[in-house]
Amino acid sequence: MVKQKSNLARVGVILACVIIGAIVIGIIVYNLSMKPSKAKTEEIQKEAKSYISEHFGSSVHLIGTVYDNMGNMGYDYAAKAEDKKTGTQFVIYRNDETNKLVDTYVSQKWSDDVRKDVLPYVHKKFGKKADVLAYYNDEIGEKLHISPSTMGSYKNRDVYATVRVTLPRKKKSTDNQQFKEMVSYLEQDLKIKSGQLIVGYVAENGEILEENEWHKTFGSQDK
Repeated sequence: MVKQKSNLARVGVILACVIIGAIVIGIIVYNLSMKPSKAKTEEIQKEAKSYISEHFGSSVHLIGTVYDNMGNMGYDYAAKAEDKKTGTQFVIYRNDETNKLVDTYVSQKWSDDVRKDVLPYVHKKFGKKADVLAYYNDEIGEKLHISPSTMGSYKNRDVYATVRVTLPRKKKSTDNQQFKEMVSYLEQDLKIKSGQLIVGYVAENGEILEENEWHKTFGSQDK
């Protein structure tokens, strides 16, 4: 009886060690997956330098590397660059489908411009704590075959834009009308020909104050 208990205890210890070992190995593998590969980082940096020399002027410089290990972006590794003239920060990466290097300069520049143009309106209507973000398709420059020298203003292109407003408060009864007026402002004053306006209610600490966001598309919806 004593020997049987001893054997059971020994088996229990072995199982516990196996489980702990598996957990430790899992943690090590996870931590390794979170760290970027030095070789791949150096590779994208080298490729980006040649890409910049071919497609941009001397005002554009590399400022770092972006590693997406969560699958949120359309790439794993990207080189981060900045245009000193405009302050535009963008990324250069290899498209998985075409295997070509592409950049987000046009997308980021137009996004920055829309945000800068919309922010005063939003602050006036909803207060200084309200914020604005704007988005264009990352590869819109590639799709339209335009470059920084030929891109012009977003106002002169019928390209789908997403404008997201964040209000650090709960809904008000007047919101629906004000948001509709803002859609008209985006179309008529800023000349954004097609896109969508999304308004979320999020506290300054990140807490979601309203589950449902306000959403409205406008203009051409097939872009």
